[in-house]
Amino acid sequence: PTRGYVFLAYAGTVDPPLVTKAHRNVIPMVADLGACRLHPMDSDCRGPAHKRKVYEGWQKVTGRIAWYGYLVGGSFSAPGVITAAEEYRLLRDRGCIGGMREHTAAPQANWAMLNWMEVKLMWDVDRDPVKLRRQFIAGYYGRSAADAIERIYDRIETGLRNSSTATPADSRYAYVHNRQLYEFLGPSVEDCRPDIEAALRIAHGETNAAHRRRIARDMGGLIGGLPQDMKGLLAE
Repeated sequence: PTRGYVFLAYAGTVDPPLVTKAHRNVIPMVADLGACRLHPMDSDCRGPAHKRKVYEGWQKVTGRIAWYGYLVGGSFSAPGVITAAEEYRLLRDRGCIGGMREHTAAPQANWAMLNWMEVKLMWDVDRDPVKLRRQFIAGYYGRSAADAIERIYDRIETGLRNSSTATPADSRYAYVHNRQLYEFLGPSVEDCRPDIEAALRIAHGETNAAHRRRIARDMGGLIGGLPQDMKGLLAE
């Protein structure tokens, strides 16, 4: 009676039952693999709309829920941190007691920041994600490049959030958007190119080796690889 039983509400069981009520010790861990991970939670995208319905439905069935999220892999790991923070607040309001993210792709730009901010926000989901983003960027990449890199991250996430929410009628929710990450990402990265190049120039003069490598790795990844004359920035 003092323990809980957690199960994955996943695939065929992700949608809550319409009539059945769960035992008070049963906690569904909602794992909506088919949902879009690019658009904000208040979007008209079918992915967030379905997740809102699922979270609310399971709360009615069980009172408490848990959360199981996923990444979209690519040169920028999605979701962005502002979008993630919005989902955590919604989850909190729907009785969520905690959760975890499955890392289904190799680390790229935004991966480390998303992990760090998830830990911070799980303790207090009302913290300002924009201020947290700045704190992370200054600590992870160094203060010299922080202004340029913050503009890059902000522009990329804004571009993803504002990207088209249209989906084919036969697609499962909005998973098709996750497969379109590169298509949606391209214009935003190109808009960021002056700041990416500025950050790479700053890396040349960065005395902290860890900051220098992180700038070169993540900014180079966004533009498809470092120019040959900058490969040395990645040296240990």
